Amino acid sequence: MTAEESRAPHGAQPNLKDGLRQAIIDAARRAYVEESYAGLTMRKIAARVGCTAGALYGYFSSRQELLGHVWENELEKVHVYTLGAVDQAKDNVGKLRQVFLAWVRYFMGHKEEFRIMFAWGIANGAADKVKPRSPLDGPDHSYHHFRALLRAVLVDAPRAPDDLDLAMQSLLTAAFGVVAMAHSPSQFPSYDPEEIAALSIDSILIGWGVKVPGRY
Repeated sequence: MTAEESRAPHGAQPNLKDGLRQAIIDAARRAYVEESYAGLTMRKIAARVGCTAGALYGYFSSRQELLGHVWENELEKVHVYTLGAVDQAKDNVGKLRQVFLAWVRYFMGHKEEFRIMFAWGIANGAADKVKPRSPLDGPDHSYHHFRALLRAVLVDAPRAPDDLDLAMQSLLTAAFGVVAMAHSPSQFPSYDPEEIAALSIDSILIGWGVKVPGRY
């Protein structure tokens, strides 16, 4: 061991490992953006990083696990952006509306990120199903964080679904459906996507019996 190595802090090696791990995730993201799903092989990603495919398996057990981390990185960015929008609203209904409108606003301005997370572009349905761990499973992360807000809004709504996850995912589908159509080559819709999303979200909430200011 050299004198320099003996003086190196114990945490130096883990930091190097963390750097390579993030480099692999970043390479996987670039591979998808540039080559679509065909670029998401461990061999191609390893070539981008400059290591062997075997080395990748020291960090990620499968392509599916690696894709989960790519998605987690993107969802963390959305979560931070959405928190900023929610903080501007004064009541729970207003905060809930801003959750979905912020997601629409974010992905309208980040087409590439939307494509990475929701539009794999595989016509034959061969894409792996990816379930990110921390954003969906952790109580402090995006889905569960805003799901708790939805519960508070629906507690007195007489026609709200009994299944809170069904309600949450119905609202998400309405919001992301607007984004998907806006990013399609069809030139549809012709109205402002955020305006359409607001009307869609508000209509669903009113249908469940939520009093939405300015709409009921």
